[in-house]
Amino acid sequence: MSIRTGIPRRLAWASLAVQVIGFAIDAIWHGGLHPDFEGAGHQQMVMHLLTVHIVFLIGVAGLLVSTAWGLVDRLMSRGSGDVPWGVAFAGAVIQTVGQVWDAYEHLQMSNGGPVAWTMIVLGPLVTVGALVASGRRHRRDRRLTEAQQR
Repeated sequence: MSIRTGIPRRLAWASLAVQVIGFAIDAIWHGGLHPDFEGAGHQQMVMHLLTVHIVFLIGVAGLLVSTAWGLVDRLMSRGSGDVPWGVAFAGAVIQTVGQVWDAYEHLQMSNGGPVAWTMIVLGPLVTVGALVASGRRHRRDRRLTEAQQR
């Protein structure tokens, strides 16, 4: 794995880790510290999203950027698409759309509902599967290249 190709992969995994941390913060805040929280208004909900949810939102944005970077990097280096990186990016897009929908609904003093939450959860699962597949493909290609050089 070249340094250039490895960076988006490491950032994608780091973004997923940040999301797990953000989800834990969210669960502790909503589940334990403030189980009755209902934003009193638009401004309070904006502040809530920018404080309690910010770590998770950074992870979502990081996953979108890193998978886009990985896909573009593969397109530039191979001159053709890379299915696992394309799937990883699609998963990140699905999650981002779900998260934007959920945030918009929060700002309307509502909830994104089950479809938004399904997208928020399903997207990273798709991305993880694709990153694992991409890593396996990369290791196989590297072994073949090393064998041809001998």
